[in-house]
Amino acid sequence: MADDKKAPPAADKDGGDKKKGGGANPAITLVGVPLLTVGALAAAVWFGGPIFMARLKPVEPRHKVEHAEEEEEGGEEKKGEKPGEEGELVEIQGLIVDLRDESGAQRHLKLGCGIDLKKKLGEEELKKIAPHAKDAMLEYLRALSYDYVVAPQNFPEVKKQITDRIVKEVGKAKVKRVLITDFIVQ
Repeated sequence: MADDKKAPPAADKDGGDKKKGGGANPAITLVGVPLLTVGALAAAVWFGGPIFMARLKPVEPRHKVEHAEEEEEGGEEKKGEKPGEEGELVEIQGLIVDLRDESGAQRHLKLGCGIDLKKKLGEEELKKIAPHAKDAMLEYLRALSYDYVVAPQNFPEVKKQITDRIVKEVGKAKVKRVLITDFIVQ
């Protein structure tokens, strides 16, 4: 009767009862590993990005225009301006400039401004102001980096440079002031 009982099957040399072709599922390996890697990178950027971005220093513009002499904002009348005479306002809206950030990605700046003129001009002169002002703004803004433009501490300098360039292009005798009406960065 001892012979009637069959002996249990012998275990493999590797120490288990594995079937041929066993091991990790290739579909899980091909999909799971890249998915985990991308998830880990996304989490690092999401949580670590603000920490690293805070340490970046703003990039200085490549060229600057010397500031025009500061005019006093007191109650004094300005030269060439008659009392009670009002000028015109030339609006420039929807000027979009492409900027590059440190990683080389393309970003956009939408700019709108108004040029407050000292006196009323003829129709022909008025038509020439907007294209000249746009050219002056584009020349300056295209030389800036995205990181410089978005830094809040740089906004007064950017505004001052835009104003100086418009005044230089249009003429100091014509421009009372430049108003920035839109400054949207994406």
